[in-house]
Amino acid sequence: MRKTLSAFAIAVLMLVSVAAGAAENLLNFVPEKANVMIYLKFNEIVSHPALKDARDKNMELSSRYNEIESKLSKFNIKMEELAGDMVVFSEGDDDAGAVLKTGITEQKLKEMIASGVFSEKNDGKIEEATMAGRKVFILSSPVKNEDMLGARYQLDNQAVITYLNKNTLLITEKNCFEKISGEIAKSNVLANKKLVDFKKNVNPDATMWAVFSIPEKAKKQSEAQAPQQMPVMANPAESIRGGSVSVTLSGKDKSDIALEASLECDDEQSASMMAMQAQGLIMLGSGTMFQNNPQLGIKVGNAVKVSSNGKSLNTKMNFPKSLIDEIKKNAEAMKAQPAGPRLGAAPATSKANTKKAN
Repeated sequence: MRKTLSAFAIAVLMLVSVAAGAAENLLNFVPEKANVMIYLKFNEIVSHPALKDARDKNMELSSRYNEIESKLSKFNIKMEELAGDMVVFSEGDDDAGAVLKTGITEQKLKEMIASGVFSEKNDGKIEEATMAGRKVFILSSPVKNEDMLGARYQLDNQAVITYLNKNTLLITEKNCFEKISGEIAKSNVLANKKLVDFKKNVNPDATMWAVFSIPEKAKKQSEAQAPQQMPVMANPAESIRGGSVSVTLSGKDKSDIALEASLECDDEQSASMMAMQAQGLIMLGSGTMFQNNPQLGIKVGNAVKVSSNGKSLNTKMNFPKSLIDEIKKNAEAMKAQPAGPRLGAAPATSKANTKKAN
């Protein structure tokens, strides 16, 4: 999937996604066997000042963004209007995809393809076809090969786009589509029940979130491959069975960052042990990183809270813009300071003192 959903496929996702519908509606089309789901609120992410700064500092990224923006303008579509909700799902490396809402009709997409707005060399090639009784668009992404004859491009890495209904799209790799086509036709899959349960711990205002479940089969394989250890030497992190992580951007310019995580463990002892270990690392890390500014180290340490509740390991991090600015300012001050003597280095001796000694 990582090879198939290339920059071209991602660009197509950007071209068709708009803010419409809640994430729960999209979960109806996530395959039941998926063990990872990632939700992205594109209307906040794409317009975030940090991404604009990244584009300004990266000529290649800025050029690509401007190119897409220019292509969209031919169809009276603005880039900021194309940001919406999307759920990415995965069942291992090979079976993955994304479900999203779209404000572009199937006919409009056909018109865009027919107009030649997509460059085969830069974007790839889109062809209409029928798979498993559904109309689909097959994306062949360009792959650059360089040899003694120079740079050459060939089309490879096929992905599939299909309309699940008037305003819902599925994009996935070709072999994955063939596996799940029968399941998505039901239009009421409601995803993996375990993942849906983990989602209940997610902040409803989150800008992005992820839920995951480690299958029992994967756990047994990991235990079989791991060297035999005494129980006292067991790694408590291996007891994690799944959980949720969410990031919420708020405040002016969405510059305040809050992260919440809830992980489910096999037993209460493992959750409690990991909480204590994390608390110790936070105290040690904040003190070490901010030796030059102990007060800032205390602020950073207090911004991170880790606790356990039964079998759950819970983490909360709150970094308002004011604290983030303090951390950046401290980092800049550290860089401006002259480097101290290396550990174990002999003290510097002036030439004058050396001659006097001789």
